[in-house]
Amino acid sequence: MAEKGFGAKEINLIGSSGTPTIESPGNLNLNANNVAISTNVSIGGTLTVSGNISIGGTLTYEDVTNIDSVGIVTAREGVVIPDNKALSLGNRVSGSTLGDLRLYHDTNNSYIDEIGSGNLYIRNNTNNSIFCQTSGKVELYYNGNDKLATTNTGVSVTGTLAATTFSGSGASLTNLPAANLTGTLPAISGANLTGIAVTEAPVTDYTITGDGSHYYFHGGGVDETAGDPDLYLIRGQKYRFNNTTGSSHPFEFRVSSGGSAYSNGVSGDDEGVQFFTVPYDAPPSIVYQCTVHSGMVGNIYISGGQYHTRPNNLCLQYTRSSSNVTTGSVIYNTEVFDVGDSNAYNTSNGEFTAPITGIYRIQFEHFSAGAGRATANIEKSTDGGSSWSVIKIGMRVYSQASGADWSSVPTIYYAQLNANDKFRITHREGTIHLNTPWNHLTVELVQ
Repeated sequence: MAEKGFGAKEINLIGSSGTPTIESPGNLNLNANNVAISTNVSIGGTLTVSGNISIGGTLTYEDVTNIDSVGIVTAREGVVIPDNKALSLGNRVSGSTLGDLRLYHDTNNSYIDEIGSGNLYIRNNTNNSIFCQTSGKVELYYNGNDKLATTNTGVSVTGTLAATTFSGSGASLTNLPAANLTGTLPAISGANLTGIAVTEAPVTDYTITGDGSHYYFHGGGVDETAGDPDLYLIRGQKYRFNNTTGSSHPFEFRVSSGGSAYSNGVSGDDEGVQFFTVPYDAPPSIVYQCTVHSGMVGNIYISGGQYHTRPNNLCLQYTRSSSNVTTGSVIYNTEVFDVGDSNAYNTSNGEFTAPITGIYRIQFEHFSAGAGRATANIEKSTDGGSSWSVIKIGMRVYSQASGADWSSVPTIYYAQLNANDKFRITHREGTIHLNTPWNHLTVELVQ
């Protein structure tokens, strides 16, 4: 049949039942200014529109699971996503959760979730503003340069941290350069402050350097060019030792070279700063020594304290009632006086223990019982040991006859004793007779 055309102003499809059908073996073209459909339209296939679609009402697509657009979708009045529904970006699919980046709001709060394998960047143009590392740090940037970063222990700041006020304990603040501390501390009342330790400044501050062979000291009047110089400290005073060599040459106080550590009054770190408040019972000398290089050792001489500050220094005297000695120690067991209550003389064994290093004047007297002579020795033991040696043979005392014709000649001797050295008077010959008030043992620290 030949193709024919016809013109009609209006076509009405009517019928009592069923659905009228317009069929075409090819395309059905509707060419008009507008095609108006006043009722519902059902499309079983694909609707292809080469122009624009204008919808005056609401486009509802409740049964549509996906909208695929190859161009730009423009929502002139915005996009509204209900609570607990997310705007998902990215190709990640994990169960029912879509996207690598999700933006959503629950009934109370708003969230930005980076749930992919990467990190989250918030940028201004091409510069980072905020960087969030998955399971890691968070960084804040200024003009593309990181300024603040969180760490597993706190916060790290690059540059200057300025604050109008500071609140809290500053106990953990370290390495604050004094040159950068400015301003005036506000005046406060200390009426309610408790538990504040009162500390005194050291009388001398030593700065220590070393070269593997010697220590060198700066400060306190020490010759700075002298290796391992002698130091002179005073009991009751506080000293600061700053070992700048660190772990290369740990600086330790010891009782002697290679001996045990001396720790009384010592605090701090032998690889850094130590304070030494010299006790009143400190020995007359100790040493400082490197715990790595034993050749780096020097003497510390200690003076002052209890005896040196007393007008008469140490002085004591003992006597004994009538007694004869024919062997062993000659013991004066009755105290006459002991300046400062030194208790340096033991009346049980007759031994005198030097409390400090110095020169001691020793004087003792005795009789010779009966006709003949009697003599005593002064014996010394070093550093409280059990070995004794004779350092002085006393004056021989003669008696012409028994009875009242007895003579008594004093033995006087100056002994140099170190702290803890001992001396005693022992029988040498004859019968030594002691009796008060004629015979005494007198000891005086003279220098």
